[in-house]
Amino acid sequence: PRFLAEQLKGLRQDLRVQNIQNHFAADVYEAAARACLAIGDLGDFNQCQAALKGLHRKLGSTAVDAASGLRSEEEFLWYRIAYLAFCGQSETLATELMSVTSTEAVALHPLCSSILTDDGALVAHFVMHAPAPQLHLLVGMFLQKQRASWLGDALGGIRGNIPTPLLSSIDALESFLASTPNLFLDGSLDAAVKAFVELMEVLKVVIPTAVNLKQEILDEIFYSETCESMRQKLTSAKKTKKKAAAIPQRKAPCMWESAVLVGAVQKYAEFLRTRRDATGISDE
Repeated sequence: PRFLAEQLKGLRQDLRVQNIQNHFAADVYEAAARACLAIGDLGDFNQCQAALKGLHRKLGSTAVDAASGLRSEEEFLWYRIAYLAFCGQSETLATELMSVTSTEAVALHPLCSSILTDDGALVAHFVMHAPAPQLHLLVGMFLQKQRASWLGDALGGIRGNIPTPLLSSIDALESFLASTPNLFLDGSLDAAVKAFVELMEVLKVVIPTAVNLKQEILDEIFYSETCESMRQKLTSAKKTKKKAAAIPQRKAPCMWESAVLVGAVQKYAEFLRTRRDATGISDE
């Protein structure tokens, strides 16, 4: 993907120098934008999506993609709206939303709202159900900072210790809404565990030696699935007046000190504010 992105970048420069603005140019910028998402190049992606906004407006509607069911301009609208929301560009975001159709606004509003209100679980949910096929890659570029923010907001109302499963759900590492672990934001369980460890390193939080995050996530998923199965059996048993097995006890999770996590998140937030003040730009 990186080699492809570099080749497309050169082609984009040629198109810009020659002021070519046709369907071929749009295809090049779309391919380049998707390549940038694949390699995590946020700066070049932003250049591509900004150029595509003008090209799509000039060239009109494109064909519907069979896989996503979206036209190219609709797909990149999702990316642009999510990008603006994550970057906190509220005025530009409002202008964009005023220019879309009512149907598009209804579809886009829940994702925007979840991002702007720092609701990690809802962001994960709406990304999973969004029609734009590479939206999860765009979200991934903002994940570390967002997870620190989600963690800080959630821990504001928690005192004492916090169990590992709750900590992982706050940071949208997984979801128990499906019968299998839904790790769409990170791609896999191992990637999610790696991202969690990296976040703790950034926050300078020492992970308790007793914590085995991967196993605790699997245990929690197994427990949730078992409880759901047992509830169904209990419901059936009540109707048939048969005796059913009791819901099993869950394994005791490892605990984290919420005060330590809150302090770490506050220091990280202060570092980000200092960085913006010193450079005049955000870290995006």
